Amino acid sequence: MNKSKSQSTSVVTIKQQVADSLKPVIQQRLDSGVSQKDISEVLQCTQPRVSNLLNNHLDKFSLDKLFDFCLRLELKPQIKIQ
Repeated sequence: MNKSKSQSTSVVTIKQQVADSLKPVIQQRLDSGVSQKDISEVLQCTQPRVSNLLNNHLDKFSLDKLFDFCLRLELKPQIKIQ
């Protein structure tokens, strides 16, 4: 595998891990009666972007944006390098 392919695969994996941390928090709010529109206001994005995240369309998000969502939901992302 070439270096750029390996790097992009790593970014996709990290994005999936971050999304997997975000989705339960968002789903819990949805289950308590908060709408996707309300969540989009907290995340400072559009409602379709919330839907994209919940449906795993991660190609629509930068890693930076996903970390921003974590902070807006009061999550504390940590990076562990091995």
